[in-house]
This record gives sequence, C-alpha cells and structure tokens, in this order.
Amino acid sequence: MTSDFKSINPINSPRTKRQSGASLTEYLLYAALAGLVVVGATKMYASSNTASQANQLLSDLQGIRSGAQTIANNGVYTGISLDHMSTAKALPSTIRKSGSNWLSSLNTTMTLSVNSTAPSRFDLVINSVPPDVCMKTLSSLDASWSARVGSTAVTLPAADVSTVATACGSAAANLTLTSS
Repeated sequence: MTSDFKSINPINSPRTKRQSGASLTEYLLYAALAGLVVVGATKMYASSNTASQANQLLSDLQGIRSGAQTIANNGVYTGISLDHMSTAKALPSTIRKSGSNWLSSLNTTMTLSVNSTAPSRFDLVINSVPPDVCMKTLSSLDASWSARVGSTAVTLPAADVSTVATACGSAAANLTLTSS
C-alpha cells in the first residue's frame, strides 16, 4: 500500500494551506487598540465628571449666597447657619443633612457661619474638596468671594492657574469661601 505523503500530512493538505481568519498578531493589534479606546473613554469620563462636580458646586454656592441674602437682617449674617437656612427653606436641594452633618453636592461635610471679623460677610467651609474640583471651582469664582485652601489664601478671580494648582495641591483639601 503506497500512500501519497501529501495526502496524509494535514499540514500540507489543500484544506489547511490557506486558512481564513485573523492571525495572532492581528488579535494583539485589536486588543491594543481596544485598550487605548477604553483608556481614552475613561479619561473623558473622569474629566466630564470633574467638570460636572465643579459646576454643581458653583451652582450650590450661588444658591447658598442667594438664600443667605434672603434671610440676612439688613445685610448682617449674625446667627446664620445651614440649619437656619434649611428652616427658612433657603438651601439648594443638593445640600442635605446626614445626622448632625451638612453634606455638599460632593458628599463632603460643610459649615456656614458669620465671618468672625465682619458680620456683613459669611464663611462657607467645604471639607475634603478633590484637587481637580478645587481648581475648576476657584478658576470660575469672581471677586465677590475670597478663598482659602487650607491656610493658603487665593486671590479671586484666579488669573494664575499655577497658583490655584499649588493651593489645591494633590490631595483633598478644605475650601473656605468668604462672601463679600
């Protein structure tokens, strides 16, 4: 019995010589491209989330200022607090109470009190503000506020991005805003 070597060797058979489909190299290329798309989408989401948080915080600040002005006694904020504003229904709906703490739209604690040196001003302290939200918020505020990040004063409006970046740092910080 003679056999033809080509007919019994599957490597050289006509059926296996020209296979269709992708090679391993092509699969690796597809995987690398998919990875880049995922990384890009993640960065875009993080950036839009930061912008959304900063915009919400700015909206909250406007709402708090408006509510505080509504309940002020001839422009004097003596006795003002988030509890007082809540009772007067003068707080934005994104500010909520959890136990004895008031939470910002960032889900971090916050306090509101009359400024210790000028009763015609109030201080709003928002704790643990993420650095990227801190930067976007301070970059958007005007001169009707004065700001401190931790113990560092920031002149508003913030024209110098590097000063804001240095003040906001690389970790969550307490942001103190004083109305003017």
